[in-house]
Amino acid sequence: KPCKESLLRIKLYSESLARYGKSPYLYPLYGLGELPQGFARLSAIYGGTYMLDKPVEEIVYGDNGQVCGVKSQGETAKTKMVIADPSYFPDKVKKVGQVVR
Repeated sequence: KPCKESLLRIKLYSESLARYGKSPYLYPLYGLGELPQGFARLSAIYGGTYMLDKPVEEIVYGDNGQVCGVKSQGETAKTKMVIADPSYFPDKVKKVGQVVR
């Protein structure tokens, strides 16, 4: 199993070469706004959906307690995973520390 996993990652790396320039990595040349763009590209490649500038009315959970959708403006986008700020999940997060700056 470890060999197969390594080979698949090497294959992904080699296929990424020269796709968006001379490197497989995205570098923000015009500000940090390019970082979310890189994630959006990767998400689109794997069939992900971005919900930008839409109010979140509700995070929908299934009978098993797992997230199964996001409700916005009367529509529900079905999903297996939600990546969002912890403020969207006040009953699911617990503060355990603080960043000192």
